[in-house]
Amino acid sequence: MGNDSRDQSLFVDDDGTGYLLSATRMNSDINIYKLDETWTRPVALVNTICQGQHRETPSIIKKDGEYYFFSSKASGWYPSQTMYTSAENLGGVWTSLREIGNNSTFGAQFNNIQKRGTNRETFGVWSYHWGAQYEHKDPDGNFPRISVAQFNKGYASMDYYRYVELDDKYGLVPVQNGKNLTLNAPVSSTTNGANPKTVNCITDGADMNSSTYFQNSSYPYVQTIDMQKKAKISELNLATRLVNGSETAYKYTIEASEDGKNFKMLVDDTDNWQAGFQILPVQDTSNYRYLRLTVMRIINVHNNNPATWADGVYELTAFGTPVE
Repeated sequence: MGNDSRDQSLFVDDDGTGYLLSATRMNSDINIYKLDETWTRPVALVNTICQGQHRETPSIIKKDGEYYFFSSKASGWYPSQTMYTSAENLGGVWTSLREIGNNSTFGAQFNNIQKRGTNRETFGVWSYHWGAQYEHKDPDGNFPRISVAQFNKGYASMDYYRYVELDDKYGLVPVQNGKNLTLNAPVSSTTNGANPKTVNCITDGADMNSSTYFQNSSYPYVQTIDMQKKAKISELNLATRLVNGSETAYKYTIEASEDGKNFKMLVDDTDNWQAGFQILPVQDTSNYRYLRLTVMRIINVHNNNPATWADGVYELTAFGTPVE
């Protein structure tokens, strides 16, 4: 129909009508085309949505009569914030774009959403981590990451789980790697230039693009979390700010302590080159109450230059089992 078509996908409605979704106008907009009965030819432009938003990998799913459109940001191979919009009619008015998941889609780019399960209806968001395409290649290469999604009257949510099991009857079953030990735990920082009003944001559970993040102007800087109780830590997650096109890698360490005085190294990522979201398994089985994050440097992964201006720690999360 005279429009450039980039990322595309197929959506089939309940009545069997097929629709083609297409990123168009140099990835600026998304077109929704109705297809003929053979699904081989577009016959009408139904709607143009997300105008000027530069979204890609378009995907629609229908739940309880509501349409949900998901997409990633056009940001090369690097992670981006997944966003969605909803409508009661494909050709009608869609809501404004809303964030979902976290600011880096848990270290990946949204790709598609699928329904699974025969006895229980579940939904999974498939995203891709394009590590083999990075300037500093990820040894794990490229792989999909699956998040479990929920829907309710035009709104959607999804979260990261270390493991997601698939059952033919009961669909996607998320398996958390322990309890969230750091949610709303108090945080202290003795670093000069730190903003004491925002330091607790790294344990508030919010790490979407618009969430509050901790930012400092000099390095190194230190943040100490008091989990209030001793626990065995099984996994750490670190979510940091992303500036698309100038993605950064944080050079950091995470230490743990039982008494808040004597600390032991859990993670030494002073040579880290991964941007956005770190999944850090912990093998140490000792009991700890305190965590200490030390950010040494922040480096632009494209040109290896310091990028202090891009600083921002959204969240440091510990999962595990309380022992007291």
